[in-house]
Amino acid sequence: MVPADEVESDAESNASSSSSASDPSFINVDFDFLPPNPSLDEPAIRRLLRQLFYTHADALDLFSLSDYLCSAPNGVGTVLKVEGDEEQDPFAFIGAVQLGAKESDDATKKASKLATDYLAKHLPSDSPVKALLSQQDARPYLYLHERFINLPPQVAPPLYRLVTEELAASLEGKEKPTHVLFFSRVFSSEAYSDDEDDGEDEEGSKPGPMKVDGEDDDGDDDDKPRGMRGSKAKAKAKTAAMKKRRTAPHSRDKGERLPLGHFRPEDPLLAKIPGAKTGTFRFPAPQNAQEGFESPLFGHVIALKWEDVVGGALWEKLGEQLVGTEGAQPA
Repeated sequence: MVPADEVESDAESNASSSSSASDPSFINVDFDFLPPNPSLDEPAIRRLLRQLFYTHADALDLFSLSDYLCSAPNGVGTVLKVEGDEEQDPFAFIGAVQLGAKESDDATKKASKLATDYLAKHLPSDSPVKALLSQQDARPYLYLHERFINLPPQVAPPLYRLVTEELAASLEGKEKPTHVLFFSRVFSSEAYSDDEDDGEDEEGSKPGPMKVDGEDDDGDDDDKPRGMRGSKAKAKAKTAAMKKRRTAPHSRDKGERLPLGHFRPEDPLLAKIPGAKTGTFRFPAPQNAQEGFESPLFGHVIALKWEDVVGGALWEKLGEQLVGTEGAQPA
C-alpha cells in the first residue's frame, strides 16, 4: 500500500450570509493510492474507460483493456480510494500500455494492439503524434488515466509520479521508453461562447431567418417600419455566422486550430513543456443527440519525451502549478 496522500478539496458553500456559520468551507479527504484489485476494481475501471473514450467506447474491447490494467504483468498501475475503504470503487485509476509491443506476453500484445490501432486510426494524418508512432526506433507508452470529474486536480501529480516510477522499475535492465503519451477528452470552448446564445429563443431553439407576415423569402423590406428595415438581412447573417461556429469543429482535419477547453487542468500545462507533441480528433456525437445542440468533444493526445517524464521534478512542479485550481468543465 502506498502511504495516503492528503488532498484538500475546496468545496465553497453556496449558502447566503444568513446561513449557519458551522457550514464547512473545506473538506479534508485522505486518499489511499493502491494497486488495483482485479476482483474488485475491474468493473469500475471499465466504467471510467467508457467515460474516457466517450462515443468510441462501444467499438473498443474495454473488457480486455480493463482486465489488463487491473492485472498488468509488469505491476504498473494505481487506483485512488478513500483511506480505509478498500472495498469501494476507485475514484480514479492510472495505468500504462506499451504501444507497438512485439516481444511480450499475449495480454500485453493484445492491449498494445488495441491502443496502437485506436490512435493510428483516429489521429489526423498530419499529426506529429501519428508520425511519432510510425517511427521504427520509437518505444512509446500510453498512460491511461481517468477520474471522477469533481475530484481535485491535485490528485493527478501523485498518480503520474507513481505510474512513472513503477514503469521505470519494471523496465530495469531493459530498453527504456522514448516517449509517454497522455490521452484525455477536451471540448470546444468556442461552443460555449456567450455570443452563441444571443440568437436563441427562451427554449433554446435554433435561430432562423426572421420573416415578416406576408413577406416571402425574397421580399424587399424597404417599405417596412423603420425599426424593421434590414432585420431579415441581419437575421440571415447571424444565422450564417452561428452555423459557421457550430460546424467549425468538423474542419479540424483540414488544419484549422480550434480553441479547446480542458476537463483536466494539468493537460494544458503538460502541452506547454518544450518538445511536446499534440494530436486532436473529434468524437462522433451520441446517437440520441440533437444536431447542433451537442457540444463537440475531442480526443486529445500529448506526447512527451521519457527523459522529461522520469524523475520527480516534473510532477513536483505540476503539483505546485495546480494548487488552487479546479477541474474545468462545460457549463
